Amino acid sequence: RARASRSSWRASSSVGSGSMGAVVDSARVHVVVGTEGLLVERAVSAIVESARTAAGDGGMGLPGGAGDAVPVTRIRAGDVDQSELVELLSPSLFAEERIVVLESAGEAGKAPVDLIVEAAKNPPDGITLVIEHSGGGRAKSMVAALKKAGATMIEVPTITSARDRADFAKSEFRAQKVRVSDELVD
Repeated sequence: RARASRSSWRASSSVGSGSMGAVVDSARVHVVVGTEGLLVERAVSAIVESARTAAGDGGMGLPGGAGDAVPVTRIRAGDVDQSELVELLSPSLFAEERIVVLESAGEAGKAPVDLIVEAAKNPPDGITLVIEHSGGGRAKSMVAALKKAGATMIEVPTITSARDRADFAKSEFRAQKVRVSDELVD
């Protein structure tokens, strides 16, 4: 179990360093599943960065492209109603890209969940939809429905023990190419 956790930390560390390109690719609907706020936010940031890069320069990764100006709208999934979701996910008249991040989807009620799952089945061109979900909560069946709808699933690990925290800290230092002693981390 500890060995699997360590490799998960490495994967999670790379979330923040932009190496999720293979996972993020050109998908338009992403579901980030997990409860560790830092790791969830890293995954969301990687998706946003990837979508902006693709929008700005056709995915070539060049800085300063039009993708830097792609707007990001963040809203709690439970607070979204049908008219607001339609507005957020409507194609732009000027063919502009947009990123919509729906937070705390695990706590959403039945009506918002149904709207979000339906929207995820066929998102309009130019929209990148990112759904943050804890993996539990009232809407835990939403994850399976979104996966079935074709969303890209990104699971972030949970840090549950002192050993997990130490392994995570070590992997963070390794990702930054910083050497530290075990005593410092422990």
